[in-house]
Amino acid sequence: MARLQRVRVEGDLGTKQALVTRTKQQLIEYQVRVRDLEKLREELLTLEETDTFLTEFRRHVNASIRPRLAEIASEFISDLTDGRYTTVEVGTDFAPTVIDDGESKPIISGGEEDILNLCMRLALSQMLAERAGHSFSLLILDEVFGSLDEQRRTNVLVLLEKLSTRFEQILIITHLDDVKEGVRHVVYIDFNEASGEVALGVVANVAEVDDLAVVNL
Repeated sequence: MARLQRVRVEGDLGTKQALVTRTKQQLIEYQVRVRDLEKLREELLTLEETDTFLTEFRRHVNASIRPRLAEIASEFISDLTDGRYTTVEVGTDFAPTVIDDGESKPIISGGEEDILNLCMRLALSQMLAERAGHSFSLLILDEVFGSLDEQRRTNVLVLLEKLSTRFEQILIITHLDDVKEGVRHVVYIDFNEASGEVALGVVANVAEVDDLAVVNL
C-alpha cells in the first residue's frame, strides 16, 4: 500500500515539475513577446510622428510653392496663347487648371493641354532656378511642338529665348523643320535605315538642314 502511494506521489511530483518547467518556458516566451510588442509600439509612435511631420511639411510646401508656381505658369500661358488665357490654378495635388473668365476650364483641346503642360514644366524649371539663386546649366524639352500651330510654336521659341538668361543652354528635340528657323544653332541626327548608321553634325546655316532632330537655343 505504501509502495503504491509512493508511486502515485512520485508521478504527481513529476507531473508538477513538468508543469513548472513548461510554465517557466511560457513565461520566457511571454517576456520576449512583451519586448517585441514594446518595440512595435515604439516603431508605431515613430511612424505616427513621421507621418505628422510629413503632413505638415506637405502643407508648408503647398502653401509656399503652389502660389508662385501658378503665378509663373500664368505668365507663360498668357505669352503662349497671346492673352487668350491668362491664369493657371494649381490644385493641392499640383494638377494645373486653366481659368477662363474667372471659371475653371476642365475640358481643353489637346493642343491647349500640351501648352498647359509645357507652361508647368517651364514654371517649375524657372522656380527651381530662382530658389537655387543662379541660372541652371541645362534645360531640355523633348517634342513640345507636336500639336501646336505655327503661331504658338513661334510664341514658344520667343519665350525660350527670354529664358536663355536663366538657363545657360536650352536644347529642343524636334522633327519639325520650321522650328530650325527660330534658333541659333542646329545639331542634326540622320539615321540611314539601309545601313543602320547614324550621322551627327552641327550646322552653321540652319537653312541647309532637311532632317531636323535637335536644335539648340
